[in-house]
Amino acid sequence: MPEQYIVANLGLLRCGFDARSATEALPLSRVARVPFSPRFIHGVMNHQGRLLTLVNLSRFFDLEDGEAPRIALVVDRQELSLGFCAVDVQVVEQRDVVRIPQVKPYLRNQSWITESLSTPNFEFQHLDLQRIIDSIEESL
Repeated sequence: MPEQYIVANLGLLRCGFDARSATEALPLSRVARVPFSPRFIHGVMNHQGRLLTLVNLSRFFDLEDGEAPRIALVVDRQELSLGFCAVDVQVVEQRDVVRIPQVKPYLRNQSWITESLSTPNFEFQHLDLQRIIDSIEESL
């Protein structure tokens, strides 16, 4: 288990990633829309001289659009820089988390979920970030 999780609030779903996989959280500003891109591409923005592709996870997961995303979680890979759009994010310590029986949110690919977790304040799905990135790349 990771020592910390970054939990992204997508409106209808909270999903968590190993905190070591995200390099930073940025406010969504100066976003350029990309014509003819898939619906889940929120746009692109300049981040430290690199083009950051913004992925609206709610749309990628085929969830209803809820509150507009305000934050991008930056995930850098050698070949790709992505920003996962969220309403807000929180850091959760592993010691504050317990595993719960699988809660099945309506995701089109259940293999993205590694486990369901709970804190004293909310439940969230711990997601396999590499599988999600692979699925995003296949969709482009």
